[in-house]
Amino acid sequence: MTLHMPAETAAQDRIWMAFPSSGYALGETEAEAEAEAARSTWAAVARATSEFTPVTVVVTEAQTEHAKRHLGEGVRHPITVVNADLDDAWMRDIGPSFVVDETGGLHAVDWVFNGWGAQEWAKWDHDEHIGRFVADLAGTPVVSSQLRNEGGGIHVDGKGTVLATRSVQLDPGRNPGMSEAEVEAEFARTIGAQKVIWLDHGLHRDNQTYGTRGHVDIVAAMPSPGVVLVHDQRNPDHPDFEFSCRLKEQFAAETTADGTPFDVVPLPAPRCCATTKASSTTPMSIISSPTAGSSHAPSMTRWTPRRPPCSSACIRAGRSSGSMRASSTPVAAGSTASPSSSRAWVERSSRAWAERGSLRTA
Repeated sequence: MTLHMPAETAAQDRIWMAFPSSGYALGETEAEAEAEAARSTWAAVARATSEFTPVTVVVTEAQTEHAKRHLGEGVRHPITVVNADLDDAWMRDIGPSFVVDETGGLHAVDWVFNGWGAQEWAKWDHDEHIGRFVADLAGTPVVSSQLRNEGGGIHVDGKGTVLATRSVQLDPGRNPGMSEAEVEAEFARTIGAQKVIWLDHGLHRDNQTYGTRGHVDIVAAMPSPGVVLVHDQRNPDHPDFEFSCRLKEQFAAETTADGTPFDVVPLPAPRCCATTKASSTTPMSIISSPTAGSSHAPSMTRWTPRRPPCSSACIRAGRSSGSMRASSTPVAAGSTASPSSSRAWVERSSRAWAERGSLRTA
């Protein structure tokens, strides 16, 4: 059986989320106002998503009434609440990665989740079971993996190209002693990787308290084969400045699995990153599953916006730099994006956001 993980822009018929019940996602203090703000934020994303596709939200028993009060019944499509024990609310990381076989059959890769590398602040007694729980509710066969990995730790283009970071998959807290070749072999078996592009690490803030130690989903993303959106820090005093320039140089020299050179599109990092408590991770996390029998199965979704590019000189000659604000709302079911349409969308967004001034974190 040959499996592959389609791109985030592939057809999908359901989004899976988890609702905050505890942990730092619910607020840094015991203040009910902070908890309500978190619930409202998660619910806003769920409701926006329900304009395009049904949403299922995993909620602890204790938070059921809060969830229903904030979520409502959905906009154009239903929002379904299901109960399970949770430690936190990052479904992209604790849930399965949906893949398809050569006949279009849907499967769910269940990675080992261990609290982002067994970090001392994390708990995962409940979250480690959510991958199989979601797979069972979706009615999909489970592809078990012994790799300690999270959905936010990988990004795919649907054509065999996979982005990963050495600080995650080769993290001693996740997969001690494992080599790049061994990780690549497991990616080939589970998600159909033909080429893995390794980045050394993630963003500076993501290696601080409550970080993931380098998830690639806030560093680079491929909206379509041959196009890569890259975190672009333009402030020379920011710890991510040099890393951002190296990233653009790396991708300018890289190709996809089929040998296509990348069209490198810088994503501007928000000005507030270096001076506020804004998190380097997205405010919530979702995964999506495809229509039964579909030849496309959407991957774990979501990457984050960032701010104005550092230096366009880092980009391959002839490539323009741009700025945009990425949306957390998933692509509507059945929609696709070609490299040319993706570039046009990015450039339109760039102009719009340039006119509006500085960006804020998502």
